[in-house]
Amino acid sequence: MNAIKYVIKIGSNLIVDEKRKVDTDVLGWLASEIVTLKNEGVACVLVTSGAIGVGRIKSGIDSKTLSIREKQALAAVGQPELMGYYRDAFARGGLSVAQILLTNEDFVSRARFMNIRNTIVTLLGYGVTPVINENDTVAVDEIKFGDNDTLSAHVASALGADTLVILTDVEGLYRGKFSAENLVGTVTRITPEIEKLAGAKSGSKYGTGGMASKIKAAKIAVDSGVRTVLAKPSAGLFGKIRAGAAAGTIFMPSRRMDSKKCWLAFGAKIKGSILIDKGAAAAVRSGKSLLASGVRGAEGVFGYGDAVNVCETPSGEAVARGLVNFSSADLAKIKGKHSGEIPAIIPGATAPEVVHRDNLVIIQAR
Repeated sequence: MNAIKYVIKIGSNLIVDEKRKVDTDVLGWLASEIVTLKNEGVACVLVTSGAIGVGRIKSGIDSKTLSIREKQALAAVGQPELMGYYRDAFARGGLSVAQILLTNEDFVSRARFMNIRNTIVTLLGYGVTPVINENDTVAVDEIKFGDNDTLSAHVASALGADTLVILTDVEGLYRGKFSAENLVGTVTRITPEIEKLAGAKSGSKYGTGGMASKIKAAKIAVDSGVRTVLAKPSAGLFGKIRAGAAAGTIFMPSRRMDSKKCWLAFGAKIKGSILIDKGAAAAVRSGKSLLASGVRGAEGVFGYGDAVNVCETPSGEAVARGLVNFSSADLAKIKGKHSGEIPAIIPGATAPEVVHRDNLVIIQAR
């Protein structure tokens, strides 16, 4: 599907208002904006929080502190209610919605990653708006995204979206006090200074995210080639974003990666690390394959085809991630060797490279 694709994320603090009611005005505005975008040829995917918050309202539970079991139960109560609100709001504009519930595990597996992408693209082809949420009822710490800002960035990355819009209750990222002159308009590179502006993680009774999680999500998205916007809901917001006009804080992408490299960078489960010298690090950064001659060692236990970090010695700084052609045991035998020596050491070796450049993605560049 070659249409322009937007991923839009809305958080619990916008869905559930201060009076402990679902803000149907905001949901109606959002549905109307997405209908307009669709009519303009933009395919939209919605990432929503709010299941636990809506579950609180439905169940009449107002306690600030909830156990994991209670959160999971309230998510089960709230998710169908939340989808009902979306179904009604989108129906007024003649659109249908489809529910997709995900966990981080769905992005770790390359096959599941591609299945997610294919399902979303198919729904968009049907003219249906996918509404995605984390599957809070089954997710535990090991497989949780932690917040839906991160989930939205992974979805945008998987789809190769043009733009990720994270809706917030403030106009964007600020340098100091909330005032027009302190609003950061455009960010071309997410530096440590920009990250510090986000401050500590915050949240509300109905949500888990804060500005720090939004900057983290923006970093994932822009590294995948996805323009990211932090903005407050307002009339004509998406028209401004489409036109490139001032709208909140805009993070400009640094590169565009294909789906395989996006998965490697942000989804694959890392099984270990390969330690390389400075010369090999320079070669990898310049787009070349990693050869055994530049390998100095390995950490962890991994097999052929596993995802690994590629780290420069002696700093240990990660340079890249890739799919390795040798197990950690075999790598110990060929480290520092020239490619021509490998067949004699490991008969039947299928590739001369430790990691081929097509299976490498740079995660740190100088």
